[in-house]
Amino acid sequence: MDPPSKRMRMDIGRGFPDMGMAAITGGSPPGRSVSGVDHAHVEHADPRMPKQRTWSRASSACQTCRGRKTKCDNERPICGYCRRVGATCTYIEDSAPATSLCQGVGPRLLGAIENLANLIQRNEENFRAIPQLSRDLSGNSSDYPDSPTFQGGRQDGLLSGQDGGAADEAKKSIHPSLSDTAGLDSVLEWPIFPKPVPFAIDPFSHASPRGDAFSPRSPPAMEFYELSRLVDLYLTNVHPMNPVVDAQMLRQMLKQVAENGPDWSASTCIVALSCALGAISQRPGQRTPSGTPRGYSVEPNRHLASRYWSVAEKRLGFSMGSPGWESVQCLCLAGIWHMYNMDPLQAWKCFSMASNTWYTTSLTNKLTMPAKAETPEFPQSLSMEQILYFTCFKSECELAFELSLPGSILAGVDYPYSLPTPPTLGVMNLDNKALMMEQRSWYYYLAEISARHLIDRFTQAQKRCPPHPTEHGIDRMLEVFEVFDAQLSDWYESLPPPISFQIPTGDIAPLGDDLCQMLRGRYLAMKELLCRPFVRLASTISIALTVSEHMVARVAELASRGLQYCLFRIQATSSTPHHGLWLQLRGFVTCSLILTAAERAQSIPSLNMPTKVTYPQNWKRTIFAQKEILSNCWEFEEGGISDCARVLDWALAKFTV
Repeated sequence: MDPPSKRMRMDIGRGFPDMGMAAITGGSPPGRSVSGVDHAHVEHADPRMPKQRTWSRASSACQTCRGRKTKCDNERPICGYCRRVGATCTYIEDSAPATSLCQGVGPRLLGAIENLANLIQRNEENFRAIPQLSRDLSGNSSDYPDSPTFQGGRQDGLLSGQDGGAADEAKKSIHPSLSDTAGLDSVLEWPIFPKPVPFAIDPFSHASPRGDAFSPRSPPAMEFYELSRLVDLYLTNVHPMNPVVDAQMLRQMLKQVAENGPDWSASTCIVALSCALGAISQRPGQRTPSGTPRGYSVEPNRHLASRYWSVAEKRLGFSMGSPGWESVQCLCLAGIWHMYNMDPLQAWKCFSMASNTWYTTSLTNKLTMPAKAETPEFPQSLSMEQILYFTCFKSECELAFELSLPGSILAGVDYPYSLPTPPTLGVMNLDNKALMMEQRSWYYYLAEISARHLIDRFTQAQKRCPPHPTEHGIDRMLEVFEVFDAQLSDWYESLPPPISFQIPTGDIAPLGDDLCQMLRGRYLAMKELLCRPFVRLASTISIALTVSEHMVARVAELASRGLQYCLFRIQATSSTPHHGLWLQLRGFVTCSLILTAAERAQSIPSLNMPTKVTYPQNWKRTIFAQKEILSNCWEFEEGGISDCARVLDWALAKFTV
């Protein structure tokens, strides 16, 4: 008969009370010694009462047996196994005092927290160490007794007048927050306007779908000729200002969709978005370079565009599920689509998601690709990465500049490039006309990014200007103006001839060339923004008598110049459909309100500056005439455009004579 197993022997042993002292000890109540056990009491104990048992921790094995995961006999000072093999036998309780495992952790945690606090304090001190010019604008509270001290977690967006480190300062300055806005709403907050404004402007309103006429009931045509026609319109009207998709790659995607039909890939989504943008951007009477093929009729633009958008919208989620540059392209094109439809909130959402997708894609590529995996396609891939970065960042900043929207995740990216690298145009197999168009597109794109950097820098500097400056504060404002006005002149002088324009001197009208028209509008907007603080100063504040006559004359001169640039911006506004039309219409109303505020200031006796300001001739007549030219735009309920028109009518009727 085989002997019982080890477990069975242990179980049998537990069943007998006389198996040894261990059993008695295990059944003894706490605090009683084994020698003092009353055996008679144990024998006559009530069997119904549960036995009280204390669990004692077994002796710890030596370090050698613990490492081998074998049983240790716990003999001291050397266990049996270590004695047999001649190993060093060490017990934890013998080599270290019996203290808590957490002993010493508290002081170490306190020391680490103290180190972090010191690090944060040093970083805050570094952020406060802003250039002297900007520090003079905000640091001396005695200069601005009536203005609150600037508070905020971001004080790094301020720029000195030096050119060195412009790229780093530009990246630091593009940090729009929920309170950083310099658009229409900021002008309505001027004290000269009554509060509240009787007509609320809701820029996030979006009209319901436009009835059955714009509800796509059937999928759009996916034949090669129709796709090619709409892609040609996209490449003519949209692509030059937003080169987020390579033209040759787009045509290859188009052929695949035409030959194999639409699938659920990001390529099909890009083609559908390009066709939707091509349809909605078509101007009256505009034909593609190749003309409209026979047998294909042009549907109403918005109806046709909505049908292609329906195809793309169903595929956006699939493209977002697989992060990559094509997914970023889809979201950028979707944002441009919403801007064409006067829906800035949806556009911002798409641009924000594009920025997040760019971030995750870039992070994934860095983790999965070798450090020096340069292939023949590497320059083109790097160029596309840069294009998407600056497109996402620039688009988010433009909307945050006009509205109170959160900043971009890309603001925290330590991106090594201040401008994107243009692709190698010589290897694109383009004809002369297409090559020239691609070259002009890149000139425009680089000029726009440079202008965006400049705008963000001087608007951040202007936010430091107090509402009620003294003579010293006004002097600092003039210095800021001189610095950035010189930088703006350098920007204008650096424009290549294919996209240059004449600086306006008299009455102007919209330009026929889209790129020159957009850049001139950007130049006029920057000029007006530089002068706007002086217009506000002259229209809302009575300057103290202690201010020198020379300084008063200089403020009046810049205020007069700002009013003239307001009129230039109004005259330059065009109704041609493009993705920036919503921003331009808001700018039109903003400039009109500034002119009406300056006019109203003349009737306030307590103000001593309006009489020294020169007002543009026939400015009110120009506003009415240009507003009539844009009459087809003011009907848009989307994006609060119709609300803007009502506010403008109210201001013109109430504040002017």
